[in-house]
Amino acid sequence: MKNYSIMLSLFSFLILSACNKNILDTHYTGAYNYKNAYIVDTIKIADPVRIESLKYGGMYIVSRSTLSSFKNTKSFFLRPDVFRYGCDFFRDIPAIDYPRYRDLDDDINYTSLIKSNMRVKGLVIYEFPKKPCLFILELINVAYHNNRHNAFDVKGNDIFRERNASIVYYKVVFPLCK
Repeated sequence: MKNYSIMLSLFSFLILSACNKNILDTHYTGAYNYKNAYIVDTIKIADPVRIESLKYGGMYIVSRSTLSSFKNTKSFFLRPDVFRYGCDFFRDIPAIDYPRYRDLDDDINYTSLIKSNMRVKGLVIYEFPKKPCLFILELINVAYHNNRHNAFDVKGNDIFRERNASIVYYKVVFPLCK
C-alpha cells in the first residue's frame, strides 16, 4: 500500500509538472522570427482611470464610462476596451527599439496616480491628476510577459492564465503624459 501511495504521488507530480509548462514556461526565450513585444499605436482613452480588481487582481486602464458596465466577472477584463496597465515600458520592449523610443522616457508616467473617491464594488480605482492625452499600445507575448515579470500578474489566481501562452499576446497600455 505504501508503494502504491508513493507511485500515485509521483504520477500526480509528473502530470502537474507537464501541465504547468503550458501555463508558465520559465525557459521561454521567444519564437523564431517574432518579437516578444510590439509597439502598435498610440490610442486615446476618454476619461481614463486605473482599476485594480479585488477578486482577480491585476491593474487595468479603462474609461469611466466603461466602469458603468462592470459586473465583477472575468468577461469584463476580456473586453476590447479594457487594457492591462503597463508598468515598465523599457523593460518590455526589445532592446533594439530603445533608441527609437528614448525621447519618451520623461513622458511615460507610472506613478502620478491619486486614489479616487469613486466607488465600485470589487474595484480599487485610481485617477490621473493630469489627464493623459494618449496611451502607447503594446502587444506583449504572454509567455514572455510572465517570464519577464516573474509572475502570472494576478493574485495567485489562475483564471487569467493563458493556455498556449507562447502564441497569445496581451494588450498593454502606457500613459503618455506631456
